[in-house]
Amino acid sequence: MPSPYVQTIADFMTRAASARAAGVRDVAAIQARAQASRGSNTGNLIASLGNAAAGTIGQIMQDRREAPLRAMDLRTRELALQGQERDAAFQDQAAKASKDFSGWIQSRPTLPTAEEVVGRYGPELGARFIGVLKTIHPDLKVSERDPTKDVIDQNGNVITPGTPKAPDPREPAHVSLRTSYRDR
Repeated sequence: MPSPYVQTIADFMTRAASARAAGVRDVAAIQARAQASRGSNTGNLIASLGNAAAGTIGQIMQDRREAPLRAMDLRTRELALQGQERDAAFQDQAAKASKDFSGWIQSRPTLPTAEEVVGRYGPELGARFIGVLKTIHPDLKVSERDPTKDVIDQNGNVITPGTPKAPDPREPAHVSLRTSYRDR
């Protein structure tokens, strides 16, 4: 068995070459790991940019999908506010009309007819005041016509259901070209 302490010159020469080769391998491995790390970092950067762009595009698409809903919600709020304003204005008008109605009733020697009340205060308030008059004076005779079912045309005229329609003054009247039966 040869001694581990005895070596030849060839052994010494291969040992130096092996050490150099191992050093070169180690350097190459370190450079390869550094290059892989740079590639991985670049890949992560590109992936994060892609994710950010996709997230932004997704957010834009979601905003576009939700825009009509937000517009409808805003319109609903506006209409609710307008309704509240109309209700407040109607309550104010009703309070003023109620004072006027009290004064009007007291200044008259007799109670007004339903047509007079509706003509003065309109169908909605007129119907309310007629109801008040009926509770105060149960023997009050009111016409069979229900003024709350009246319709107001585009000219502001009251049309009672069941009455013949008045001719529209804007439409030409039917004019017969025949002067007599002989002209047939």
